[in-house]
Amino acid sequence: MMDPAVSVVLEVPTSPSIIFSAEGPQGPIGTGIPEGGTTGQLVVRTEAGTEWTSTELAEDGDVLTWIDNYQRWESKAPTNGSAPRSVTITYPQVGDSFTLFRASREMTISSATALVSSDSVTYQLKYGADRSSSGTSATASSVVTSTSTGNEATIENQPIAANDWVWVEISDVTGEPIEFNLSIAF
Repeated sequence: MMDPAVSVVLEVPTSPSIIFSAEGPQGPIGTGIPEGGTTGQLVVRTEAGTEWTSTELAEDGDVLTWIDNYQRWESKAPTNGSAPRSVTITYPQVGDSFTLFRASREMTISSATALVSSDSVTYQLKYGADRSSSGTSATASSVVTSTSTGNEATIENQPIAANDWVWVEISDVTGEPIEFNLSIAF
């Protein structure tokens, strides 16, 4: 069985391909399923049902896509680089600085939208290889006042390099908002 920490998205075509995940060094046991699979490998029957191919999962979050020209599945990094991320900071304060994640591969932020429970918060997304540095701005400084649809920040200095840290810095708070939420899409 595949490591439960590894997530895979299958983009299923209209083809009748059948997918089985390998379970250990000998592969899964079953009628017509080949032996010899390894952990983290998917074994796929071709559309005609007469041939088996295998695909190694390159990284957590990869997408398996059916390639009609070659009649096979291929493991690819998602076109958007990563799943969206969201963080809620309760009782935000001037000077707050929170590490959000480490980029698993090069990625480009397509949007950063934030909202507050009341009043306003000014923030900036930053990134860098060294978290103790001042970092590179991923967004322009953005004032958030929306309590419903959110305010979208201006994205800059993209892409973010693989293995860089991404963090948010709060530079101003007006009033006493209970929550500040930031959603980042790639």
